[in-house]
Formats: sequence, C-alpha cells, structure tokens
Amino acid sequence: MKHFYIFIIFLSALSCNQPQEIDIPRYYELVKDAEMKIVNEKYKDAVNLYQKAFPLIEKPFGKDVFNAALASQYAGLIESRNQFLQVIINNSENAEKTKSVFIGSYLDEKEWHGLIEQKVIDYDPVKRAEFEGILKKDQLHRPHYDEFDSIIEVIEKANMQQIISYSEAYGFPSQIKLGYTEELYFQDHHIVLLHNARRRAQDKSVMNLKNMMRSAVDEGRLDPETALTFLYYQKDISDSAYYLPLSQYWVYTHDALPDSLKTKIMRDPGSLEEVKAHNDFREKWYATTLTERKEKLHFLKKTKLPFIFSSVIRNMNTLDFTSLINKDEIAEKYNAMTRGMEKIYSGSSMEMTIKKR
Repeated sequence: MKHFYIFIIFLSALSCNQPQEIDIPRYYELVKDAEMKIVNEKYKDAVNLYQKAFPLIEKPFGKDVFNAALASQYAGLIESRNQFLQVIINNSENAEKTKSVFIGSYLDEKEWHGLIEQKVIDYDPVKRAEFEGILKKDQLHRPHYDEFDSIIEVIEKANMQQIISYSEAYGFPSQIKLGYTEELYFQDHHIVLLHNARRRAQDKSVMNLKNMMRSAVDEGRLDPETALTFLYYQKDISDSAYYLPLSQYWVYTHDALPDSLKTKIMRDPGSLEEVKAHNDFREKWYATTLTERKEKLHFLKKTKLPFIFSSVIRNMNTLDFTSLINKDEIAEKYNAMTRGMEKIYSGSSMEMTIKKR
C-alpha cells in the first residue's frame, strides 16, 4: 500500500482517477527533470514534475518532498507547499531542519504549529529506534580509533549483519518504514555502509555492497547518488573503466572565507573518454549526468537557496560560524574540513585537470 495518501488530489487531477503502478525508473527520471527545472528557476514546472513522480514510488525520498515544498513556495503554490510539508512532518521525528528553512522566511509559527497539529505518524517508531541504535553503536568508540579499532570493527560487522537480516525480512531499510531523518537525504544506518565501503577499499574480503545497493536503488529504497558514493569508497575498479568518481560534489564555501579558500571541491574526471564512461555508468544507476551535477553546483553557489540535491552536498554556508571570532579561526576550520580534498579550479578558471584514479 502506498504511504503517500496526501497526493490523492494530485493523482486524480493527473491521471483521471486511474491508479498508477509503481515505476521506480520513471520516478528517478522525473525527479532529475524536476531538479533541472529548479536550476533553471522554473519552479511551477518542477512542482508539476514532482506531482507526477511521487505516486510512482511507495514513498518518495525526503529530499525530493522538501524540494517540492520549496519549489511550491517560490511558485506561489501555498496549498501544495503545505501538503508537501505535511508529508515531511508525518514522516519525521524531528523536522527542525525543515522548520528552520521555512519559519520566518515563508510561514509563521502559527502556520507551522497548525501542520504539526495535523501530524499522523507515517513510519514505524520501533524500527526507527532500532536503526537509531545502530548509529549510536557505530559512533560509540569513534573518537579513539587507535585504541578501539578492533572493537570498532566488531561493531561494524554486527551492524552490517543487522542490516542484512532486516533486508532479508522486510527489504532494505529505508524511508518506507523508517521515515525521514532531519537531514532528509541520509538514513542513520548509512554510516555503516560508508564504513564498510572504506574497509573494503583496503581489504577486498570485506563484503561488496554493490548487489545490495543495486536492489535497494531498483526498489526505490536508496537514492542513486548515495549508492554511487558508497561504490566510490569501495574502490572496486571492476565497476567501471576507471575508478568511479565521487558521486557528490562536496562544496566547502562560506561568505566569511577569503576568495582564495573558496575553491576546494571534489573534481570531476576531465577527458571526453572519462566523462562518457562515467556518464554511461551513472545512467545505469539512474544518477544525474556530470554536466547536470555541475549546473546544480553553480545554481546553489549562485543563489544560496537551500534546495537539497543529493549530488551536491555539505555547503559550508549552512554551518554556524558564529562562535569563531576571526578569519584565522574560520580558515583553520575550513582547512581541517577540506584536508585531503582537491581543487577543481585553476586560478579563476573553471577548467578541470585530469587525474586518473
């Protein structure tokens, strides 16, 4: 049964009351098209595409519902905005991030409270708590790697087995049963997949996540860009003609930083052969093209609007630097967060250099 009851009005308008079948590939295509409409500031068109996409999946990803709400705001579609926000609230234990974006700028506390009063929980609180527990166990000894590495590895294996067991019983753990986290694009147990992938990069006897993630993507339970990120960290060269590049741009900029420190972004492959090979690979996973990803990056940098594109994440303009009193402290934090990253800029040029992985 579909969870997305709130779109019954949209369904009747768009499909003349005919039921729609689940169509995950079509969902991904419509969402990618909607994101490019946002990039081109055609917000009403984006909302229309989201409305077509959401009935095609058992439950849309939180980031997509958030973008639909924000696009509705900019398109002046207030009723649609409230419907999308209600879905986020119904699927969230903590919707503070969404609230922080909309309160004050787009609606007042009274309007938000009205949505909260209408909340109907649309996730499994018991399962949600179970996977929150996985995150807590994962982080238990993280500050002391050298001292507790063997214990950390045991915990990682136990957590991974818990995910596998759940997947066999209920399907890959996802927004369908767990609802949305505050960030809307990441589930608590994804950190376990990330750590597993990093260990596999060093030890190929560690479980390969590819088949599990492929099934999860095909079932609408894992965002394609997130899956490709974990594949990147596994460093399995057999997955592509070259090592798969990082699926996301990690954008590190802040208004308080000098221009010389606004250029650290994970690079794309540079040659035509690399671009084609990677785009072909990404297409098989329903991910956005490298060119479109770059357009989303520039849109976010230019507008500073809080849309969530899973191919472009972690913009430092969203971080709180109020406790840092001078530029030296800000620069120190910036350098710490971007250690080991590469620039895609060369001076003032946007030309990217090639580095085979």
